[in-house]
Amino acid sequence: MSQISSQTVTSESAGQTIPDGYKQTDVGIIPVDWEVKKLATMLNESPRYGINAAAVPLIGNLPVYIRITDISIDGYFRPTEKVGVDNPLSDFYKLKKDDLVLARTGASVGKSYLYRESDGELVFAGFLIKVSPNTKILNAEYLSHYLKTDQYWSWIIVNSMRSGQPGVNGNEFGTFQIPVPAIKEQTAIANALSDVDALLNEIDKLIAKKQAIKTATMQQLLTGKTRLPQFAFHPEVADMAAQHNQALPEASATVIAADCKSRTNTSASATIKNNNNNTLAANNKSLQSRRKGTKQSELGEIPEDWEVVSLGDIGQTIIGLTYSPNDVYDCGSLVLRSSNVQNNNLAFENNVFVQMDLPERVIVKEADILICVRNGSRDLIGKCALIDSKTAGSAFGAFMSVYRTLASSFVFYQFQSDVIKNQINEIMGATINQITNKDMASFKIPIPKNNIEQAAIATVLSDMDEEIQALQQRLSKTRQIKQGMMQELLTGKTRLPFDKDTISEASV
Repeated sequence: MSQISSQTVTSESAGQTIPDGYKQTDVGIIPVDWEVKKLATMLNESPRYGINAAAVPLIGNLPVYIRITDISIDGYFRPTEKVGVDNPLSDFYKLKKDDLVLARTGASVGKSYLYRESDGELVFAGFLIKVSPNTKILNAEYLSHYLKTDQYWSWIIVNSMRSGQPGVNGNEFGTFQIPVPAIKEQTAIANALSDVDALLNEIDKLIAKKQAIKTATMQQLLTGKTRLPQFAFHPEVADMAAQHNQALPEASATVIAADCKSRTNTSASATIKNNNNNTLAANNKSLQSRRKGTKQSELGEIPEDWEVVSLGDIGQTIIGLTYSPNDVYDCGSLVLRSSNVQNNNLAFENNVFVQMDLPERVIVKEADILICVRNGSRDLIGKCALIDSKTAGSAFGAFMSVYRTLASSFVFYQFQSDVIKNQINEIMGATINQITNKDMASFKIPIPKNNIEQAAIATVLSDMDEEIQALQQRLSKTRQIKQGMMQELLTGKTRLPFDKDTISEASV
């Protein structure tokens, strides 16, 4: 790569220093051999609106429907559940290679997706606008990357707020100006950024896989369907297990010694195998006979040494702080709110501070479980995080509650499981989105009577969380690296190797 030359000249019109070999344009400083073009001038056809049809269950040979909500913030087709579209005009709205769709309205206005044939046959919905680049002059992946830059999003903000409902129409998208090098350099830039995208996608898939494994593990360990080995058997089995571990080598040694002595026993290996198998079978039978059993409970079958308890029996729920806008300042006591809980972890990107007398009850302690109990979104009810030593001493707001118990590490994971989630859904029904203290106290969970087993289960799940968090941090750092690359490559500040002769011919 080549960096901007330190040799500079001054642009009198712009009143700023411009590097040699660069020029001032409407979109900023770019290389002299780049151009600024409106999107509409680089398309095969005018921006086109999607089909106006309702989504239906995906059955038979119906094509898959892609809507705004099916597109992830990083531009991938990631529907919660695939749906279809049943309309005789569907074929006219099927996406093809190098097509992109842009969200034209709502909170997600500007979000984009580059069609990938690996996503299968897709019909785009009415709130999306399709643009089809003329690939002789505009690389589709180059465009896709540019539609994720800060410059693009700044333009979206300015152009989408001309009325009450955020929106950008097809004609307006067509006026968006893009700095473009020759097609060969576009391709080189797109390939470099797509390589990083591929890495991001792989990390994302790995995180999803790890989260799925954790969810499955929770469903097994938190209900006792699967026991950790050290708790699966009655206490006296420990001695038997030790004997079991020693039995095989002792049996083998006896037979080998006899064989060496006689030197005539041609069936020694067969004897060893038979003795080993017999010993293993006998010990396994004894081990299984010592395995702990199960019993029926109001939550279904649970281990015989577990019990079903109400949260009100093993802890207490505390309501949060009520404060007014007049109490809010730029600094003071941190008030934990729903935005401070992200993916069952504490987050501090959107904080509120107050200056007021705080009741002792609203001060969180280490190992408290912070829970969202009121919210406009039903999906957020019940989301929680465990208070760590650094956050202890902060306050928490009125839409949150703290659940305090000696079994917090175990109960924290029960809040993430279907055991409590199902009870939350039953309690809320069709009423307001909230959980009261009475509701919280009534929730029932299965729990080991042995505190050591509770801690062991929580440790297994906590180790999984740490692995997932490490991957998420890696994902975040890689995204930051890509953002830096985009800022350099898509503005021409850093140039990739390219065929200058080809570019010179294109410029003639």
